[in-house]
Amino acid sequence: MGIEHTPKEAVDNSSVQPRKPGLRPDNPGSPDQPSRLQSLARAREPAQSQNADEEQAGAVSKDRPAEQGLLAGGAENDDLSAWIAAAEQHLGKPEPTAADGEDSTNDTEERIEVAADRLDIPDDLSAVVEYGRPHRTDEGGEKQALPLFDGIPKREDARQGALGDCGVIAAMGAVAGTVPDKIQSSVRDNEDGTVTVSLHETEFKDGDVVTPTGRILDITVTKDVPVLAEKPGEAAFARCTNAGVTWPGYIEKALGAVDETWPPERGQNPLLGNPVERGYARLDKGTGAWTQAEILAQLTGRPACVDRLNTDPGAAADNEAVLTALVESGRPTVVSTVPDFMQRADPKVYKLRCQHAYELIGVEDGKALLRNPYGHKHPDPVPIAEFTKHFNSYYAALEGETGGG
Repeated sequence: MGIEHTPKEAVDNSSVQPRKPGLRPDNPGSPDQPSRLQSLARAREPAQSQNADEEQAGAVSKDRPAEQGLLAGGAENDDLSAWIAAAEQHLGKPEPTAADGEDSTNDTEERIEVAADRLDIPDDLSAVVEYGRPHRTDEGGEKQALPLFDGIPKREDARQGALGDCGVIAAMGAVAGTVPDKIQSSVRDNEDGTVTVSLHETEFKDGDVVTPTGRILDITVTKDVPVLAEKPGEAAFARCTNAGVTWPGYIEKALGAVDETWPPERGQNPLLGNPVERGYARLDKGTGAWTQAEILAQLTGRPACVDRLNTDPGAAADNEAVLTALVESGRPTVVSTVPDFMQRADPKVYKLRCQHAYELIGVEDGKALLRNPYGHKHPDPVPIAEFTKHFNSYYAALEGETGGG
């Protein structure tokens, strides 16, 4: 089966104010802003055997506004519960279906192939980034190509750049830090200027658990990724140049192209993001816990879930037990702070960014240890008793023990 796209007219960006590339917080809300599709995709189902089993220059250029739409009602709630309830009442729990009539219960090793070159870039970044290949320059001024991997993938390789996709980068880092073999086996250099990233197609069998369908999404991307126009060797989004490896940039690009496999009805559920935007422009709008769980499952081929911490006063012991169990079982976990207007204490006390995703990496002495996907500016340990004052009670985690850590 094929996916065909009709080219759209070019958009006049002359009136768009470019923004300085910098590290950005995530934004679970997204206004409807049409963009043009620049990727070429095709989907097929051949019977094949499965082979997929510091600092960037500048500070944050501008903070994101408070969430839009269903969340704009006010700060009377202690987390995103009201937004979740309103979305579920309006549309039901997220239940994305397989594309164009495909049987989502099929557990055979079918593969869907997608080819992507230059994905949509956010309008306000289009003047300061361009496509190119990240590299380093040696002391003699010679360009040095970056390797796909440098040993075993590690969470420190995943570093957020100018794109507002902290949930994506946090999920990648969480998987690399706990089950790095899943990353290494999913990315293949084709030695022809392209890389194939094999993701697992997923679906929500019930509202809070995302499971693999058994099909593989083979997303072949060109090695060109967004780089800084003024520094053509420096990756602008996933900061491959700083990390010294390119796999994070290719996985980020593949996750931007995965929307080519989505059915139209996916866009009817706000919990899974707004598909009006495509490619990097979609990733820039941010992710919520449901999309973060989806990414964990896509990267590993294992079920992931959205679960919830107890927001009742005096629930610190229960929440500490939950978070400790997540860490000790090696389950990749992503947590997110709420927007500024929903914070119930000063987030600067622990050097937290509002409306930003973090990787849970440990629990010590009643405090949560978190990794910032920026790759630096990590927060101070957050007391579990204070955790739900700053963080959304909903979080994404891979199911089952991994043995990683």
